[in-house]
Amino acid sequence: MLRFPEKIRAQASGVLLQCMEGLESFCSHIDSVYERNNVALDPVRLQSSHQFEYVGTVLWFLYGIYVAKYRELLRNVIRSTADEEFLVFAHCGRGLIETTATLRYYNNETLAVVMAAKDPNKFSSEEISKIVELLDKHSRGGRFDWGSFWMSNRNDMV
Repeated sequence: MLRFPEKIRAQASGVLLQCMEGLESFCSHIDSVYERNNVALDPVRLQSSHQFEYVGTVLWFLYGIYVAKYRELLRNVIRSTADEEFLVFAHCGRGLIETTATLRYYNNETLAVVMAAKDPNKFSSEEISKIVELLDKHSRGGRFDWGSFWMSNRNDMV
């Protein structure tokens, strides 16, 4: 288990010590999740999949992305204190906050579509399209159309 250095722990008490222990536990948990799962995405197959399969595949892909992000950020938050690289600590800490905020935003947006569904057991094509649109934005992290990039003629992109 990756732990904050004793030099830092000895100076901490109360809430700060609880936060460090919480980060260490979360890091250990994320490490075990990372080791148990292998997430891959085939963009060609994804483009031709049914919407329900698309949703499941992108959700699994997002799961893998977040596990990898949290793992790297958490490990570097802890390691940077041992090396006294506090700028790295601050950037990784900020990255954890921003990653969590992004995840929460898209979870809330998707949940709003699901909760507003007319039939919770069968989504309409409009509801599925809205979910697919949210997942697409979430997984790409921006407006760049990666599908077109990988599938189109490179000369057209220039």
